[in-house]
This record gives sequence, structure tokens and C-alpha cells, in this order.
Amino acid sequence: MPTLHLGVIDVPYSAESFKAPPKAKIGKAARYKLGAAKLLKASAPAPAAGSKTTGDVAEILEGKYHVFEVFFELHGQEIIDHYTEALVVSIQDALSGHNAPAPNFTEANGETRALFVKFIDGEEMNGIQPGVPTAAALAGVNHRRIHPYAKDNPPRPSFRDTGLYEAAMIAVVDA
Repeated sequence: MPTLHLGVIDVPYSAESFKAPPKAKIGKAARYKLGAAKLLKASAPAPAAGSKTTGDVAEILEGKYHVFEVFFELHGQEIIDHYTEALVVSIQDALSGHNAPAPNFTEANGETRALFVKFIDGEEMNGIQPGVPTAAALAGVNHRRIHPYAKDNPPRPSFRDTGLYEAAMIAVVDA
């Protein structure tokens, strides 16, 4: 049975992480069958000692707030529909005589990723999990600014401080 993996590409929170593109490799996390999801970490260059990576942050956020779990609970049917559509196209191609060795989930993966970004930006977790919106989001803590902790920073969506966690999201299906 195919498994859907939801997670992040594991990159360090530093300028060094943007020099070379990371290679995806499935890591440890919660496992779900197609009807749920699996948090995954893909590997990238090793971070400097003591620095956090998107994978570290994803595991912390999943443990405390269950971000991917809630995302799948709210949008699971929509996500499954995207992958089902890819399977249907593959079956139709095979029945019409075209060579269709395996379904192409590239578009469904992209649609799932876009749905996750919309989920974070739309603050859909607010009030669902205890502690969301987070105190940092309400205080406007934003490490993309010169003064991340300035009192006049406007509130931001929870789980989008630097934007790297959101940008590193990945969805992959394996058989």
C-alpha cells in the first residue's frame, strides 16, 4: 500500500544552507498509511554544531503542536483526492494503450505543498491545538527583521518565523 510522507527537507537555519540543493532521504517520524501521512526529514549538508535544522524544528513542532497531523486531519480528503486523480489518469492511460509504468505524483505533491503553505499562512491551526496561536506569533517575533523582538512588530502566523520551515515542506508518496 502506498504511503504518503509529509515533512521537510532538512536544511540548517543559516545562509550556508542555500549554497547547494539538498538531496531527499526519508528519515524517522510518525508513520501513516495513505489516508494519513508520515513526517519525514530529507537530508542536506551537516549543520554547524549547535545549530538547528528545519528537521529539528519540524520534530519539535510535531511533538508539541502536531502541525502535520492537524494539517492532514483538516485537509486529508483534499490531499487524497489529488493523489487519487493522479492514479485515475495513470489507469486511464494504461487502459487506452499508453505505456504508463507508474503514476506521476509530481503535481499532487506540489498541490499538497501549496495547501500546507496556505494552511500556515491562513492560520488554520489557531484555536485547534493548545498554545496556538503561539506567543511568539502574537508578539510578532520575526527573525527576518533587523530587530526580531521589537515591540512594534506586527503579529504573524504561527510556525512562520523565518519562512524556512514552510518553504522546506515536502510531500512524497512511495509504494
